[in-house]
Formats: sequence, structure tokens, C-alpha cells
Amino acid sequence: MTLYRLHTQNKRKKWICELVSEYFAGFSVIEQVGYWKGKPEKSLCIEIATENAGAAVFIKKICKAICGLNEQESVLVQKIECGTQFNTIGG
Repeated sequence: MTLYRLHTQNKRKKWICELVSEYFAGFSVIEQVGYWKGKPEKSLCIEIATENAGAAVFIKKICKAICGLNEQESVLVQKIECGTQFNTIGG
């Protein structure tokens, strides 16, 4: 399982959620305060846990779209390989 965390400005949250949902069925959005060059800013952390080996391509597309719309240089992406798993009832 891979956990991706995308860190970006808290701008156009609804649009970002719609964009991410085009590529992934489930994800989490966390509103937080981040610091850039010593100044606080409202930010979002989008967490996506996936077993899709091709997810990195989708992540790059999402980041490029966010950068364009929010007029920012970059989106911080953390890629974490982890032992997370989805459990089902009775499983």
C-alpha cells in the first residue's frame, strides 16, 4: 500500500476535491496551517491510500492542475510505502 500526502494552499478546496475524486474513489482532506518562508498560511493535506501501481501518474496530473489553478510553484508530495490495508467486515 502507498500513502500519498499532497500539501497545498487552502484555496479552491471544492474544486481540488472534485479533481482528486476523478482519479481516486476515496481520500481524506485535512485543513491545517502550514508555514512558507516563515509566514503561516491556510493549507490542505490530501491523503490518498492506494494499491494502484500507476497512481504516481495521477498524482502528477493532480499536482500540475493544482499549481496552475492556484498559481503556485509546487505542491509538496509525500510518498510513503506502508503496511496499511483495507479490512472488510468478516475479513
